[in-house]
Amino acid sequence: MDSTPKIDIHCHILPDWDDGPDTLEQSLAMCERAVQSGLETVVATPHIGREFRGRECDSPGISQAVAQLQNELAARQIPLQIVPGGEILMGTVDLFARLPADKALSYAHKGKFALIESPFAAWPDFGMQIVNLLQNKGITPILAHPERYIDVQKDPKTLEKEVLQGALLQITAGALTGEMGRANRNCALQLLKNGWVSFISSDAHNTSHALPADCVNEVKKLLGERAAHTIFVENPRKMLEGARVFPVSADTNDDEDDEAPNEAPRGFLRRLFGK
Repeated sequence: MDSTPKIDIHCHILPDWDDGPDTLEQSLAMCERAVQSGLETVVATPHIGREFRGRECDSPGISQAVAQLQNELAARQIPLQIVPGGEILMGTVDLFARLPADKALSYAHKGKFALIESPFAAWPDFGMQIVNLLQNKGITPILAHPERYIDVQKDPKTLEKEVLQGALLQITAGALTGEMGRANRNCALQLLKNGWVSFISSDAHNTSHALPADCVNEVKKLLGERAAHTIFVENPRKMLEGARVFPVSADTNDDEDDEAPNEAPRGFLRRLFGK
């Protein structure tokens, strides 16, 4: 089963936007490296609600920036699709109030999924409120890089309520490769073992950051080939299509193939209901 990642759902690839590449050439270098790793699509997820380079870029500019980068890729015959998205800071609650009317804040501008990050080095007390707020608007929240939050590192069950409520977790490839330190790696592994992870992405800001392809084998060893295929291939595709996505456990390695596309994996339901 081919588990080569085709889609990276979290990447700071737009030039001169936030803390990603400074120049177009740096951005194009990231694109070329993505293609070499097997990626066909990268979601540009610039920071929204945070100031960089002395300015804060708002959501309306994302589509234009993506189109400009896509034109440059076409001119250089680099076979990579760039999809608009954003990484929304949880502290700026007014941004969430604008969803889903402002679909530019969501993945592929479909108003179905939104990537959110904590403004702190820990998961905030109001995190569950944000999860509920988005879900009440029909939007599934994807929690970016939970493995780097100190309280989650100390106790991954910090996010148990959010996961059971339907929030999806995206961990960073670099955490699994070890480039982000032992605490990040141990936490990422535990979240995977818990069966709480739906996506593994690069969160790349430059050409030195690990890509999803760099940690496929480790996930295969931990959860099995079927689970790795779901995390790296199926879930990103379903998410961009606006279809339902669920966390992945080793249980999906055996008996999930015959389930309906939008049916929750039985392993996840067993953990949810204790059956």
